[in-house]
Amino acid sequence: MPSAARQLSFLLALLLPGNIFAQILPPPVQLMDLAEAVIAGTVRREDIDFLGSAAQAAVAALGDPASVLVHEGQRLFLMGFAELGLAATGDEVMDPRAARATAERAEALFEAAASRAAEANAMRTTSEGFRVLSDGYNQLLKMRSIPYKMTHAGGARRAAERALELDPANPLAHVAVAAFLTSAPGIVGGDAALGLHHAATALSLAGSSPYVRFVASVWMAKGAAATGDVARARASLDQARRIYPDSWWLREIEEELDLR
Repeated sequence: MPSAARQLSFLLALLLPGNIFAQILPPPVQLMDLAEAVIAGTVRREDIDFLGSAAQAAVAALGDPASVLVHEGQRLFLMGFAELGLAATGDEVMDPRAARATAERAEALFEAAASRAAEANAMRTTSEGFRVLSDGYNQLLKMRSIPYKMTHAGGARRAAERALELDPANPLAHVAVAAFLTSAPGIVGGDAALGLHHAATALSLAGSSPYVRFVASVWMAKGAAATGDVARARASLDQARRIYPDSWWLREIEEELDLR
């Protein structure tokens, strides 16, 4: 697990110029520990359970209700993403029934994340609140049926665009827009070239944050591959690999893009 010094540097790195948390309290360091554990390597359930519980307690102690809801939404999203990692790399891989149960837990967590973010947005309008809402919706769009996609894609895009409107300097809002545009089919508003632009903008705003630079690089790779720029896609994957070389998610994206 990250050392105390690494925890502090990781938290400070996320507090970027432009202050993406201007209207809510900064995230507790325990939430940053969870984010890194979920995305940086191979997910282990015992670590996720421990870090998730620690983050939940730290978020609840913040005091400001809107901040609590936004950060709890982010925590639930990360727990859902961890379930996807367990389904991809854990013991569940060899057991179809366990893999289905893991996917169902992930879906429920993404639903809960979106719900907390919507509650926060009703209480106080913030870029991060809409960003977390969009992230939750984006994951649900990937997991659910075509009728759901047709009905809810507009909500995911509007949430991401609202996050960006509220704070154009929020790199994670640009990532949310990129994630939607790069993943969604054109019939529901997908646009890989525009998604690539937003991923590049996120990277330019990421500062020294390894987490933001990593996710922006991954979405740049996906956008570049979708637009036929294989050289740029490979370069973006290389950039992501230098940040978190052992990331399960990066391995999954590399297999999906198959740029060998």
